[in-house]
Amino acid sequence: MRIAAGIAARQCVLAGSCNRATLRWARQASSAAGSVPSNDGPDAAAAAKAVSRAGKRRHLVFNNRTGPSLHHFLAQPLGKSAAGASAATPEEIPYMQVTDWGQGRKYYVEVYGCQMNVNDTEILMAVLNKAGYRRTMALEDADVVFLMTCAIREKAEDRIWSRLAFLKSLKTKADRAPMVGVLGCMAERLKEKLLDSDKLVDVVCGPDAYRSLPRLLSLRSTSADGVANVMLSADETYADITPVRLDANKISVHLSIMRGCNNMCSFCIVPFTRGTERSRDIDSIVSEVRGLSQQGIREVTLLGQNVNSYRDTSQSRAYGTQGYGADLSRGFSTIYRRKEGGRRFAELLQRVAQVDPEMRVRFTSPHPKDFPDELLHVIRDNPNVCRNIHLPLQSGSTSCLERMRRGYSREAFLGLVRHIRRIIPDVTFSTDVIAGFCGETEAEHQDTVSVMRAVGFDMAFMFAYSMRERTHAHRRFQDDVPPEVKARRLQEIIEAFHSTARERNQRFVGTQGLVLYEGLTRRHARPFGSDDYGHKVFLDSPGVAGLRPGDYARVRIDSATSASLTASLNELVSDSNARQYAIQRLAKLLRHPDDLAYRAEDLRRKLAQEKLLIDAQLNTDVRRQFDDVQEGLELLYSTSGQIGRVKTDMQKVDELCHRAQSYLSNFDRIQQISIANRNFAKADEFYRQFSEFHQQHMHVREMLTDAQENFDQGNFNLLRLHCFLHKLEDFRNSALGFTDVDIDSKQTLNQMFGGLDGLVREFEDFLWMVAGSMYDLALRSRSNVIVHLLKVVEFEEAADRAQEREREGAAAAAAAAPLSPTPSGHKAERAPKHYKKKLLEFIHTFVSSRVSEFFAQEAGGLEGITEVTGFVVDELTFVGDAVAPAFPASYYIFDVFVDEYHQAVVANTNTLASGDLDGGSILLLLRWVREYHGAIRKELSIPKDQLRPALLEGREDQLAQEYLEIASGKIREWTSNLMRSENESFVSRQDAPNMGEDGLYVTGGSIYLFEIVNQNIELVTEAQRAKLLCDLMVECNKIFQDIGKQWRELLEKEKTKQIEAPETAAEGLVDYTMALANEQIRSVVQAETIRDETGERLTRTHQERFKAELSQTMDIFMGVAEAATQTLADIVFSDLRPITSVLFTAEWYQDDLLQPVIETLKDYCQDFHDHLDKYLYRRLMQDLLSRFALSYVDAIAGKVKLLKGKASEKLNLEMHRASKFFKEHMDSAAVSETLNIVRILISLIDSTPAMIFLEFFSVKKQYPDLPLALIEDILSKRDDLEKQQLKTILESLRQKAKGDTGSSLAKQRTLFSKLKNYTPLGNAAKGRFL
Repeated sequence: MRIAAGIAARQCVLAGSCNRATLRWARQASSAAGSVPSNDGPDAAAAAKAVSRAGKRRHLVFNNRTGPSLHHFLAQPLGKSAAGASAATPEEIPYMQVTDWGQGRKYYVEVYGCQMNVNDTEILMAVLNKAGYRRTMALEDADVVFLMTCAIREKAEDRIWSRLAFLKSLKTKADRAPMVGVLGCMAERLKEKLLDSDKLVDVVCGPDAYRSLPRLLSLRSTSADGVANVMLSADETYADITPVRLDANKISVHLSIMRGCNNMCSFCIVPFTRGTERSRDIDSIVSEVRGLSQQGIREVTLLGQNVNSYRDTSQSRAYGTQGYGADLSRGFSTIYRRKEGGRRFAELLQRVAQVDPEMRVRFTSPHPKDFPDELLHVIRDNPNVCRNIHLPLQSGSTSCLERMRRGYSREAFLGLVRHIRRIIPDVTFSTDVIAGFCGETEAEHQDTVSVMRAVGFDMAFMFAYSMRERTHAHRRFQDDVPPEVKARRLQEIIEAFHSTARERNQRFVGTQGLVLYEGLTRRHARPFGSDDYGHKVFLDSPGVAGLRPGDYARVRIDSATSASLTASLNELVSDSNARQYAIQRLAKLLRHPDDLAYRAEDLRRKLAQEKLLIDAQLNTDVRRQFDDVQEGLELLYSTSGQIGRVKTDMQKVDELCHRAQSYLSNFDRIQQISIANRNFAKADEFYRQFSEFHQQHMHVREMLTDAQENFDQGNFNLLRLHCFLHKLEDFRNSALGFTDVDIDSKQTLNQMFGGLDGLVREFEDFLWMVAGSMYDLALRSRSNVIVHLLKVVEFEEAADRAQEREREGAAAAAAAAPLSPTPSGHKAERAPKHYKKKLLEFIHTFVSSRVSEFFAQEAGGLEGITEVTGFVVDELTFVGDAVAPAFPASYYIFDVFVDEYHQAVVANTNTLASGDLDGGSILLLLRWVREYHGAIRKELSIPKDQLRPALLEGREDQLAQEYLEIASGKIREWTSNLMRSENESFVSRQDAPNMGEDGLYVTGGSIYLFEIVNQNIELVTEAQRAKLLCDLMVECNKIFQDIGKQWRELLEKEKTKQIEAPETAAEGLVDYTMALANEQIRSVVQAETIRDETGERLTRTHQERFKAELSQTMDIFMGVAEAATQTLADIVFSDLRPITSVLFTAEWYQDDLLQPVIETLKDYCQDFHDHLDKYLYRRLMQDLLSRFALSYVDAIAGKVKLLKGKASEKLNLEMHRASKFFKEHMDSAAVSETLNIVRILISLIDSTPAMIFLEFFSVKKQYPDLPLALIEDILSKRDDLEKQQLKTILESLRQKAKGDTGSSLAKQRTLFSKLKNYTPLGNAAKGRFL
């Protein structure tokens, strides 16, 4: 009763209407542990413990697993009166303040999934409307957006995630971001994932918590954290809520009659998202159907996850129909223990069908096991119950059905189909089929196809199997059928269905039938309706325009496909012309005059018989109700009379007793004799027990010995053994409790009873031996022995409490009357046994030894620690499935086992981690910790915060830092040795550098460098430590920066030696520099590969940081590669320095100095082309071209003469030859653009004095950083300008340039910014010609 009351009240508390219930909750915020009041008692202690575990979580989540009892939320102590308790207002409960946030708010709802979700949405709308919300059909106008979700398949959940992503974008763009609520099955299954999903969801509400939704929205409106209520109820049916229809114009309605499912099919998530079965009472359903009939509804579908297992237990007497239709289908069974009694689905369907003969009745979704003959007869005998039965097959293979835990075989299913068709010949069937279930073989698949063809279903819902978490299949099987095989098998099943459905539907062509007109299809606006057999019927007839939704029409079937029928309209049947229709029907039945003579009487008798049957049925129901009322009144009247007579008789007895005492002069003496006689009788009884004690003692010992010997077989009765032993103990205590027994007698009694203590100890040892075999007993389905054990423990606990109360009472009495004697016959004080405490201590020892044994024998040290996770999950799953159900709910035994297993794992892990650990061991530990918490959360729904103490004693960050130090030290040591070897080889250059497969020079260092780096990255990645991975890359980048600095310094040193003292430098610097540059590019490629491949495996936050670190790594290596190419360019132009130093001198004008330049460049560039990375080669060629062009410009600063005509002619010739050479190695456009600065030089040399000003500013627009000093040098070294003319020109140029120096255009950088002898804007030459 306490459990049932607690479950019933949980929802009421959240709705603010009740304050007597058990509410277990987890406040996911740092302040939750301190905000919960403390109460006394074991429930409160366990609850407080659960709260303390969840104290660091962020969201507010109500669920069935964790949290304090309702006592923590009551506004008044339990000791107050019921009236006082009921007077507590919601404002007095601190975590549930009432707000009017919903008043006038608009909500928008989208429905996904099954018809149960549609019905849930209509209930939800009723709850919200009552709270002041208003529905809107425009998403942009909504204050709250609800998604009613489905979790039956992965595809259904993927649609919701996509929709949530869209709503998130809407929230970021809208002026006022709406709340987003996820409801239904997916909400229950993924509650915490939804709340943690990047703030996509504000409110999560499970299928049994819609009453609490207004309060959840109010909580969310005052908090930045998400809120959720996903508690599953054992009795919530929403029977008292009148749904608000989604479409008020629809003429068909789905009416929920039950919720939840007990079948536990291995593929199905429904029992975990919707809870166990509970049914509405029949009277409320019939009343709602009657109301729907009055509203004009023409078709009602009774709805439930397992609709035909309906069982109304609201009344102990149910019109004499207990058990009517309670049998299972022949050859079917259940995996759970079926409950007896209650009013079954056959009776409900019969009563619903009788409400309105014009209203069609359907039901969905049934289970094949619940089709007794009584139900089939109801379907057959009621014309308005549709002749379509949904019969889910799932698989046609007996072995596959066993894995699915369906409770029937292939043969049983086919037998049921034949049996139904015998009773209802014109029945049609629809079905559900799964393709590719776990372990399905090709032969099992062909069995399914053959059943599809044998039955000939009229409609089918066929899907490829989708593994769902928390199901039996997820825990026990592997989803091992490849997707392509599933797709093929599904297609074969679909083809088998269509082939038979098309043939079966052809039998309707040419027949007439009754169709309920529903309206126009959404896509093509085509008139359609439905017939009694579940077919969609399209109406192609001119008379359709006169139909209204809800009209019955007589049609003729013209054609058929596998999915629908097409018909033409014959007659319209509506309420307004029912009488005319009846006349027409009689006219058709009595077509000829002779029919009046021969058929009229038969028809009259048939119709009269039907009317009598209906009237008799109605009269019987009414009479039953009157009989029940009359019987109740008579019972009340007779009981009242009996109570009065008993009262009168007792008064007479009391009066006669007092009168008799006055007649007896020696009444007191007689009374004493009577007392003495009773004492003699007690003494005689005591003597008899005393004389039998030894015999009973030996009997109990024999029973205990037999139990010990037959322990393995479990052939003993623990309760019977304890009962006899308790009687012996109770007699001993009574015997030793006499206060008037002398000392010798007491010693004799003690000696006699001394053997009993030993027997009690032996029993206790046996009791704990039973406790130690709990797992084995549960495994052998002997849970009854565990129940007996717990009954013994509870009995002794109750005796301990009674003894304590008696002791306290005696102490109080002694304090009140210290001289009062001890009453004679008082029992000796019983020593408390504390069995519950001992049991919990035993569980602690048992689990600790079991875990330690696994660590020692199976795990075998750190190398096998990953096996521990599976061991713990399997053990706790077994405990939850087989052991915990035997314990009383007040023990919270599953939580106890979780604590014990976790604490044992922590202790053994700390022992393993106490020594010195290398880097691999640290990562193995860190990886295992992550996997352990993930598995516990995924498989057992236990979050990390509930597991105390923390694994590794919270040393995860410390161990991560230790690993970082070890790894970075190893990498630094490795790279130091590698650099030492590489540097020595680079400096000595005794042999030619290595050559790769592509002909490029390489050093091979990057391979060794990234080998150790990759090893550590892979280890950290496998350990799933994203932050540690990013920290590792930070340390690696520090090492890489040191390496890059060393290489740049070494390049500079060797280059200087090569240029300034070539005789002291070893040969091959160019080749080794190319090898170094190529090796850096190889490092860049490896870093990029790590960035892209490893980065994709990280979360978004860590992914960005990791990629940023790897990008920095690439920049470091690229910087060294660029330094190497610059070194190559410096070496080349150091060889060309003798020629570039005489440009524009007399020697240059006289000789052809470009030819040796081009020959030198050809020699170098051929090596670069053959042995340098292509990217670096292009960069180097661009650098050489730029330096070549700039060498001509820089030469102007020397002591040169610019001979007009001659200088420009030679420059044009050399630029043409140089352009031809460079275009052989580079892009033509890039060559032309770079050499353009020399052509600008030519134009400035050849321009007339009048055009110099325009020429300068034309060039200045293209090259804003053109130095004015360069222009001054060009003009001053021309041989055709007078001094005064030159001064005037320069003064004009300076004035104009002075006004442009601050512009943004002047700050742009081009190739002129790289000049060695000139700084931009001419500052260096300023004033030289003033």
